[in-house]
Amino acid sequence: LSMWLQRPTAFMVTLKRNTGQRLGLSLSSCGNDGVLLVTQVTEGTVSDSLAGTCGIQVNDCIVEVNGSKDDSDPMLQQIRTEHPLTVTVLRYVSTSVSGCRERGVS
Repeated sequence: LSMWLQRPTAFMVTLKRNTGQRLGLSLSSCGNDGVLLVTQVTEGTVSDSLAGTCGIQVNDCIVEVNGSKDDSDPMLQQIRTEHPLTVTVLRYVSTSVSGCRERGVS
């Protein structure tokens, strides 16, 4: 048996969108861990335009939104209603998560 541990890379992303503009993320919350898992980034949206550089990607973990952290419901509310968004993201090399429930965000 061997085990390999790696710390995630943490970074911040500022997402600016116009009123009514879609953010383009599908998110899952996993139990009571206070994290939102990115399950999809829709092409042609604000999030997609940042992907590839230091933007949000599938399997990233959102851990803070506009100062709200440790509870996925307030973070999700910030994502749905606030402009602009300052998001703290953790990126792991490989992510395999089960038992999460889908939380769609447009």
